[in-house]
Amino acid sequence: MKHFACGAVSCPPRCSVSAVIVRANGYREDLGEIAFWDPSLLKRLQWRWRKARSGAFFLAADPVGGLITTLGPLFLAAFQVTGGRAVVTGRLLGTTQPSPQYMSWGTGPGTTGQGDTTLFAETYSTFNNGTGNQRIIGVMTQQNISTPNDTEQVVATIAAAQAQNGVAGQLNGAIAEVGLFDNIGTSTALSAAPSGGNMYFKADFAAEVLALNDSITFTCQVQYT
Repeated sequence: MKHFACGAVSCPPRCSVSAVIVRANGYREDLGEIAFWDPSLLKRLQWRWRKARSGAFFLAADPVGGLITTLGPLFLAAFQVTGGRAVVTGRLLGTTQPSPQYMSWGTGPGTTGQGDTTLFAETYSTFNNGTGNQRIIGVMTQQNISTPNDTEQVVATIAAAQAQNGVAGQLNGAIAEVGLFDNIGTSTALSAAPSGGNMYFKADFAAEVLALNDSITFTCQVQYT
């Protein structure tokens, strides 16, 4: 049956990403909620309208609502991707499925879709094992949003190992996406991005230019409503 709220065969749960940038000189920038998804189209439109009121106005298509447009940011989508459901069911069945608490970022460009399995252009941070770069192991907790323990939250701080101010889609591009995986994804060299594992969660947002050792603390939430 088609879900009326999102116009798709199935809807992902409510998802959001908040971010705080800490510059290498200690300056702190709280960006608030930078990406959002809710099964309710009305709530998505309301969120986009609020974001638009605090920034640039332009027409934007809803990621799942199809032709419906609203004034607001063009991207800023966040999903528990389709593959994330397999991660959830594996955990429920008590298999050896790892927790999806490994966080990584990327340089885009693109709009997150439910069927995505990787970041558009994953890049690396200061976290490594001396030989290869790795994803950050986030802190996973349960949160009470609408009902007790209805939300999974992962928080992690990712620090730039290089200036992230280059071309979108390149290793040194501005940071424009974040994802959660079930694998640490160790790369084969310190000049390469982590890879592999199953993606659980993904979000894109307005690109953020970073200098060496600038960091972003991401708070990713998946709420089951």
